[in-house]
Amino acid sequence: MGTVYLAALALGRPRSILPALALTAGVMAGVEPRVLGQVSFQLSFAAMAGIVLALPYQARVAEGMDEHIQDASTWWGQWGWQAAKWLAPALIVSAAATLATWPLVAFNFNRVPLLGIVTTLLAMPALPLVLIGSLAAAISGTVSPTLGQISGWIAWLPISYLLALTSHMPSITVPVSWAGAPLMWVWYAGLGALLLLPRGLTRLRSSRRFAGRPRSRLTAIGPAGAGRLLRL
Repeated sequence: MGTVYLAALALGRPRSILPALALTAGVMAGVEPRVLGQVSFQLSFAAMAGIVLALPYQARVAEGMDEHIQDASTWWGQWGWQAAKWLAPALIVSAAATLATWPLVAFNFNRVPLLGIVTTLLAMPALPLVLIGSLAAAISGTVSPTLGQISGWIAWLPISYLLALTSHMPSITVPVSWAGAPLMWVWYAGLGALLLLPRGLTRLRSSRRFAGRPRSRLTAIGPAGAGRLLRL
């Protein structure tokens, strides 16, 4: 997914991550169709899709924080908004991943963890290092196994941190044996509707503005008149 997205940036193509994510899922399913039934696959792609869809809201929050930082008249006010600028986007990403995955977790495990957002928030600083180290190990490993092992040490420390975090974090869960497949489908259908609703409203406003404009000359004279003009 990262490779496709970076290639799109290099070629000047649209910068949405969702097509790269969909292509990755399609390739994996094409190579091994049974992967679609694996819980790890479902959770990984659901979490990534939730994070990607939350990025525009994260950018808006960051812009609002920048305005408050510039308007702050005291140094502690600026530091406070700086801390909020770091914390708020991280909370948005964590909440997005949780909202996108909890129905799958409930359906497959009949329990939902209550500290998922906190755990994700603590894990986020290590994720870039994990991705960079894993990518370096994968690329260098194709050249030389020794280089791959050396590069793997870059990812070893943040991965060890993630493992220690997940193993030592208190396991506070809520039983949700009532959460079945119908609830899961209703939840994802509702999320899809909420995501599509702003686009639909934007298109509706655009169409109304266009409808309120004066009609063009060809539209005013009608199809017959337009045909005569074209023959001329």
